[in-house]
Amino acid sequence: SFYYVSYLHIISSFSSVNFTGLLLLQSLLSFLTIIKPSPILCTLNWYLYLSLTLRNTWLSYILDRYFHYFLFLSIFTSSKNVQIRKAGAWAARLQIMWIYFDAGLGKVSDPLRGWTTEPVQIEGMTILPGERTV
Repeated sequence: SFYYVSYLHIISSFSSVNFTGLLLLQSLLSFLTIIKPSPILCTLNWYLYLSLTLRNTWLSYILDRYFHYFLFLSIFTSSKNVQIRKAGAWAARLQIMWIYFDAGLGKVSDPLRGWTTEPVQIEGMTILPGERTV
């Protein structure tokens, strides 16, 4: 099945019809992963999502990066080996802690103090009707 996915991946770069087939295949694999997770299905999902993101880099945001990490970690958390599954679960927990730490650090270090009760007023900024000013 990995060879078929790779073939579809290569062909889809030349034709929009096969690109639709690639999206349908990814949707089907995602649904199958929900029903019965396995490292192979998780690997294929991660590979296809990575392919989709690399084809449309202008649509990639920070949440896509986090989703890549979690899809990659799902390869390990769906393993039958208990040690690998536990390591994947701990890595996912650390990833969640990092997301919250990074978001908090970004809010605290915002130069415009947009997350405080006294944000910096920008000269010439218009206030919409119904909005309060500080």
